[in-house]
Amino acid sequence: MITKGDKLVMKLRLQWSAVVLTAAALAALVYYIAVKRIDAGNFEAFKRAVDEQAEYIERDLRFEFDQVYDLSKIFNTKEDVTEQDLYAYMTQKDFDEHPSFYNFGWVARVPYSQKTEFELTARRQGILPDFFIFEKSGGKDVAVAPREEYFPFYYRKQENEGNIRIKGFDIASDPTRRKTLEKARDTGMLAATEAIELITNPGLRAIQIYMPVYYGSPKTLEERRADLRGFTFATFWLHKIFEHSFNSMGRLNELAAFDILSQGITEDKGLLYRHTPSGGAAMSKLAYVKTIKAAGQTLQIKAVPTVDYLMKMRGWQPIADAAAVLIIVWLVGGFIANTKTHNARLKAEVAAKTVDLRESEKKYRRLVELSQEGIWAVDNDNLTVFANQALADMLGFTVEEMMGTLFLDYLDDESRAKASNSMKYQIQTGKTDRLEVVLKHKTGKAVSASVSAVSIIDEPGRYGGAVAVVSDITRRKELDNQLRRSLAEKEVLLKEIHHRVKNNLQIVSALIGMQMDNVSDERYYAMFQDSQRRIQSIALIHERLYRSEGFTNIDMRQYVADLTKEYFRNFTINNKEAVIKIEVDQIAVGIDIAVPCGLIINELITNIVKHAFPVGSSCLVDKTCEVHIAIRCRDDANTEAAVVLDELWGQPGWMPPYAEQLELTVADNGVGIPEGIDLKKSKSLGMTIVNLLVRQLGGSIELDRTNGSKFTVKFKNL
Repeated sequence: MITKGDKLVMKLRLQWSAVVLTAAALAALVYYIAVKRIDAGNFEAFKRAVDEQAEYIERDLRFEFDQVYDLSKIFNTKEDVTEQDLYAYMTQKDFDEHPSFYNFGWVARVPYSQKTEFELTARRQGILPDFFIFEKSGGKDVAVAPREEYFPFYYRKQENEGNIRIKGFDIASDPTRRKTLEKARDTGMLAATEAIELITNPGLRAIQIYMPVYYGSPKTLEERRADLRGFTFATFWLHKIFEHSFNSMGRLNELAAFDILSQGITEDKGLLYRHTPSGGAAMSKLAYVKTIKAAGQTLQIKAVPTVDYLMKMRGWQPIADAAAVLIIVWLVGGFIANTKTHNARLKAEVAAKTVDLRESEKKYRRLVELSQEGIWAVDNDNLTVFANQALADMLGFTVEEMMGTLFLDYLDDESRAKASNSMKYQIQTGKTDRLEVVLKHKTGKAVSASVSAVSIIDEPGRYGGAVAVVSDITRRKELDNQLRRSLAEKEVLLKEIHHRVKNNLQIVSALIGMQMDNVSDERYYAMFQDSQRRIQSIALIHERLYRSEGFTNIDMRQYVADLTKEYFRNFTINNKEAVIKIEVDQIAVGIDIAVPCGLIINELITNIVKHAFPVGSSCLVDKTCEVHIAIRCRDDANTEAAVVLDELWGQPGWMPPYAEQLELTVADNGVGIPEGIDLKKSKSLGMTIVNLLVRQLGGSIELDRTNGSKFTVKFKNL
C-alpha cells in the first residue's frame, strides 16, 4: 500500500527529475549557443586576417601591374619607339623581383586605311619577313576581315617560337581581349582581361594588362578614342603572385582553404588560384568572400576555415558557459514566480487603463455627436471612417449609410477639383485649409458648405487621412444671391434715372434752341446759346454715368474730351483753324465735382471764343491761335499712378485712380484780359458763375495774363 509519504517522495523525485532534465537541456542549449557565438567571433577575426591578406595581394598586383604603366612612359615621351628601344628599357629592370611576369610588348593601333603600309613597314624593320595582320579561325592563322581598325601584337619581350608566331595577331579579333582594350582606351587607365587561355601556350591560363598610349593629352571620351596610338601590355601568371602572398600567411595558410576567382564568371572558367590545406583537413560550413580590384577587374577571394581552426580558437569558454547554467536553474523557480506575480499586476493595470480610455472615448464621442457642426473623418483612401449625426442630417443620410463611402462622391465636379487641390496643399504645408464646396443631398439638391480640413501626415510624410468640420451655409448663400439681385435691380433703376435726367435736360436744351429761332437780337441770342451750352455740359455728365459700370465716379479725361469735341468741332477764327490741346490725367471724380468742373470749363471756353481772338489781333497774323485745357492731380503718388495706369485707359471694367488734389487749367494765347479788370469783381454773368462754382468746390482761382490768359483753378476732390 502506497502511503502519503511515498507519494510525497515520488512527487519530489519527479520534480527533481524535471529540474535535472531542464538543467541538462538548458546546458546543452547554452553550450550550443556559446559555440555559435564564439565561432562567430573567431570567424570575424578570421575575416580580418583574410582582409589583411587581400590588401597584401592587392599591393602585389599593383606592384606587378605598374610595370605596364611604366612601360607606357617610353611611348608617351617618344613617338617612334623601336623594338631595340623596348629591349633597352627592359635591360634596366630586374625581373627577378617580378615572379609572375611572363612577357610584355607593344600593340599598335592600325586604321584600316593604313593596314597595308603598316605591314610593309613592319617587314622593312625586320619584325618578321612575312609580317601580316591576322586572326585565328579554326586553329589557323588567316588574314583579318575588313574592320575599321586593328590592334596587332608588334613588339614582344621574351622571344620564343610561340611569341614570334603571334606577332601580327589582331587581339581585337578575340572578344574578351577587345572588351579589355576598349575599357582601357575609354578610361585612359590600366585594364586587365579575365583569366584567358594564351594564344602561344594553349591550355595555360593567365591575364593580360593593357595601358593605353595617346597622341597628346586627350581629356574627353571622344578625344581618347580619336587620339589613341596603341597599348603597352604584359602577361602575368597570377598563381605565382598568389603563391608568394599565401606563403607569407604563417599558420593560417595551414588552417584555411582559399579560392581566387574572376567575379561574374563561372567557377570552372573564372578560377585563378586554389589553395587547399595539407593533410586533407575537414572544412567548416563557414565561408567568407572578399573582393579586390586589380586593373579594372574585380577578383573574389573565397576563404573557408577548417574545423580544427575553429575548435582551437574556442578554448574552454563553451564548457564554462554550460556549467553556469546549472547554477542558474536553481534560481529559475523563484524568477518564474516573481515573473508571474509581476505579469498579474501588469494585467490589472492594463485593464484599469483600458477602462479609463474607454470612458474618455465615450466622453469625446458624446461631445462630437452633440456638435451642431458636421464632423467628417476619412482614411488614407478617402473612405469615410467617421461621421457625426449633424453631418448625416445635413446630407439626408444615416451615419451607417455614410460609413465606407468615398467622400469625393458627395461633391459636384467643381468642388471635387477644389478638394483635390486642398489636400495637396495640406500635405505639402501641414496646415489647415478652409474652402467652400457644394455637397449632394440624398434627395439630389445642392447643399452649400464651408469646410475646414486638416490632413493627417505620419512620420515618413505619408498621407494617413483627414478630419474636417463641415458647416451648412446654404441659407447664407441664398441671402447673398438675394442681395446681389437687389443690387442689380437698383443699378438698372439708377441707369434709368440718369437716362431720364439726360433726356429731360436735352428737351430743355431743345426748347431753348426753338426759342432761339425766334430771337433776332444777337445779344439775347448769345445769352440763350450760353444757357444751352451750360445745360448740355450737365446733360453730358448724366450721359457718362448712364453708360458707365459704376454710378459714383466719372472719368474726367473722357468727359472733357466729349465736352469740348462738339464745342470746337468747327471752331475757326477768320477762316483760320485754331489748335486745341487737351491734357487730362487719368483721374476719377464724383458727380458733385464733375458738374461744377464741367460748367467752369464751359464758361471759360465761352469767354475764350468771345473775347480772346478779336479781329485784327496779332495772333491772327503772326502765330497760330492755341487753346489749352488741362486737369492735373497734384498728389505725387497719384501722379505716378496716373502715368503707370495710362496704358489701361479705356479697357472694359477699368476705373481711373482717385486723386485728392486737382488743378484745372484753361489757357489761350490771345489778346488776354486787360489789367484793369478784376477777375473776382467782374459783373459779367460768365465770370460770376465761375467764381460761384469755385467757391462751391472750396477752391481758388488765379489768372495769369502772360502771353494771353491762363485760368488756374485748384480744388480738393472730396
